[in-house]
Order: sequence, then C-alpha cells, then structure tokens
Amino acid sequence: MPKAKKKIPWADSQAKEQLFRDIVAGKVTEDMKPRVVFAMHPELYSEYKKGFGSNYRNLQEAIAKEQARADQDRNFIEHDLALHPPAPFDGRGHPRWCGSEAERLLMQDIQDGVHKTMKPADLVQSRPEYAPWLHFEDVFRDHIHQITRSERGRNYWLSRPKTKK
Repeated sequence: MPKAKKKIPWADSQAKEQLFRDIVAGKVTEDMKPRVVFAMHPELYSEYKKGFGSNYRNLQEAIAKEQARADQDRNFIEHDLALHPPAPFDGRGHPRWCGSEAERLLMQDIQDGVHKTMKPADLVQSRPEYAPWLHFEDVFRDHIHQITRSERGRNYWLSRPKTKK
C-alpha cells in the first residue's frame, strides 16, 4: 500500500508564498474576505482550507507589522540624513561619487558605449557634471572600469545555470 503524501506545513508551503506575493502586490486587499481570497487559487489553497481564514489574517497582520517597521525605519533615516547630510567629499578628499548626478550620467554613457569612443581623460571633460573629477582623472577612470567590470560580472551571474538548491 503506497504511503500517504505528507502534508507540507503552512509556514513552508507554496500556498503561503503565493498569498504573500498577492498581498504585497496589492491583488489581495485588507477588506477582502477569506473565501474570496481562497477562490483566487483554490487548487493551491485546498490543502489548507480548514485554517485558511486564520492563516490569511495572521499573514496580513505580519505583513502590516513589517511594513510599519519599514516605514518607521525610513522616517528615522530621512530624519538623520536631514540633520547630518553626507559630506561633499569622501575621506580621501575626492568628491562624493555615490548618488551623484555624475554617477548616473556615467552609467548612461557606458550603456550608450560612449566610453569606448574616447579616453577617460576626454570623457571627464565631456560633461559639466563631471567637472569635480577633472583633478581626479584616475578616480574617474577607476569608476569607468568598475562599472564595466560589474556589468560583465552581472551578465555572467545571470546566465549561469543554477546548480545548487
């Protein structure tokens, strides 16, 4: 006689994962009744029909708590950044790169292939937003190499087959 299929606990189930995705994506709203939510994926939720209502409400509460905590953290960070904005220069005396307009424009130039048509010393002079790096051409060049290296690596990791589970 074949063994009965062992029931996967709700906490580890695909049903919970799907319900989580639906709540976060906004497909399931707070005012929806459990039976309406159940009808969205009855084949997936059927194994958990007995406790579906309480599981649904518990998951909604957990997501709401995490969202409230994330909102509070965001408010704290914004408050602290307003009091102490990042310095215009890093610890080495170079202009701050992270989040700068020059960083965004260089990413665009690299996507457009502009960095292949001119040397870094010429590229740094091509836009007024790059002006703070005129005296730091070696740092600017390193940013170009860093971005191109990360793109090559990203393409490798995205195309690499998943061998481990």
